[in-house]
Amino acid sequence: MLIGGAAIGGLGLATAVMVPSPALTFAGFAVAGVALAYASPVVMELSGAAGRRADGSGGEREVAFATTLAYSGFLLGPPMVGGIDELTSLPVALGAVAVLVLLIAPPATGAGTFRRREPASAQEPAANPAPP
Repeated sequence: MLIGGAAIGGLGLATAVMVPSPALTFAGFAVAGVALAYASPVVMELSGAAGRRADGSGGEREVAFATTLAYSGFLLGPPMVGGIDELTSLPVALGAVAVLVLLIAPPATGAGTFRRREPASAQEPAANPAPP
């Protein structure tokens, strides 16, 4: 879901930036918004799965780290887009956002291994079983 959302969101933003029609620009932003709407919950679930232990506990630090990155992007993103806009133009600044959205997909392919790995590790016997 995250890979598809990143691809569709990046293409929606690229469409909004490159097409001179106001209706298609609006449609591109709408497509990007719908495609990226579920990215945050998926990222939080994957980050929790990355730190989950075989007994089902853990993952709190990873979720906290992902939340910190998300809030940092929420606070620093708009001023950075505005700074790029001041130096160049708004289409270039929003094009940079489109490129960043497309860059979500490569790390997301590796993040899926945490979810596939989790059930197998939970079924493995303990390395040092307790004596009876």
